[in-house]
Amino acid sequence: MDSPKRTFPSLQDSIHHQPAFTGPPNQEQARSGSTPPSALLNQPSFNMYRCTIPMTNRYMIQMPALLPGVRCNADASTTPDQPSMQPRMAGLGVFFLNTQVQPVHAIYIKAVMTNAASVLMAEAAALALAATVNDALNINNTAFLSDCQQLVHFLNDADQTNPPDWRIKYFTQLFANCAGQRRAKIYEVNRQLNTTANTLARQALSASSSSSTISEPVCSNSDHHHHCPVMNALLSVNLNSVSIIAARCC
Repeated sequence: MDSPKRTFPSLQDSIHHQPAFTGPPNQEQARSGSTPPSALLNQPSFNMYRCTIPMTNRYMIQMPALLPGVRCNADASTTPDQPSMQPRMAGLGVFFLNTQVQPVHAIYIKAVMTNAASVLMAEAAALALAATVNDALNINNTAFLSDCQQLVHFLNDADQTNPPDWRIKYFTQLFANCAGQRRAKIYEVNRQLNTTANTLARQALSASSSSSTISEPVCSNSDHHHHCPVMNALLSVNLNSVSIIAARCC
């Protein structure tokens, strides 16, 4: 089994899984009267989240690369739900990406959850972990991305008093508290656009069976010669039944 700190997805691959608009429409698109994203971005009357980013439903983002600021993908990996199933281990993956700075800044986090009572609970824990780390890093206006439609819709609901599974309440409330004070938003993405976080989650679940699961966080960011704010922030993260086992800042 590979050591957790040596199996992070590459930054180049992670960015490649975040498709961006690559140019104006072709002649056929122009004749059909469609408006390219670049034109919409120049119209101040349009809201960035509601108008310039194509959606298939209210919270679906088809082109995450058009979102401004920091993006954070979260995912979980565990065994499928079964009737009368006991709580089990789950792997959690969190991936922060800021392409608006040079060099591009990325953070990879792997964590394990010891008592996931359901797949939904594991997904909620991944988002809670992401929001807690984001808060510790003092990042505002983050766009959180998840492929769990049920959670995305619930966390966007004005009334969050009745979660779809009461066992996730601790994690959804934690996400709401941290995201709210940081003016963050949460959107749904297609599973194919969440591959980096998914890979981290699967690697974490696989590593959870190892006798030496936890590894030292690693920072290879050239701007963090003497001090890495990510490594310090992770020390303050504390979630019930969730442990960070590996992290990389680059």
